[in-house]
Amino acid sequence: MKKLIYLFAVTMLFAACSKENDGIEIPDTPETNSTSYNGTLLADSFATAAVIDITPVANTSTVDIVLNDVKFAPNMPIVLDITLKGIPYTKSDSVFSFSANNVAPYINTGTEPVATYTFDKVQGKIVGESLNLSAKMAENLAPYIAGMEFQFNGTEVTK
Repeated sequence: MKKLIYLFAVTMLFAACSKENDGIEIPDTPETNSTSYNGTLLADSFATAAVIDITPVANTSTVDIVLNDVKFAPNMPIVLDITLKGIPYTKSDSVFSFSANNVAPYINTGTEPVATYTFDKVQGKIVGESLNLSAKMAENLAPYIAGMEFQFNGTEVTK
């Protein structure tokens, strides 16, 4: 009987430790909800309204970023959904920062990254309800997009 009580006590101790770490509550499941930001995307000198989605990936320290309905120029005949997957992030106090180099995006519903649109650098931060993102295309791409720079400033879309 003593062994059964001891086993029960050890089990309860492990169960209690799995929910907290030095007094800090650990959630049962990681946050994976997508947050949308509405704002202005500046592509070189062309500005357009845009919505960007940021989604933390479960069990990693990365986010997926989706730039919805993007145009590179006013006369561009189509819009693209550009997804940047696996961007590492850090979170401290009230600042959520992310950054990556050499990111090949997924275009629209494609299942493979498209190297011809590689971003040399992607970085940004979320402070409160504001998202600031900057990205620069790689220099060795087609002349019409090589080195193109993007800036986005937006606020969280309330539901």
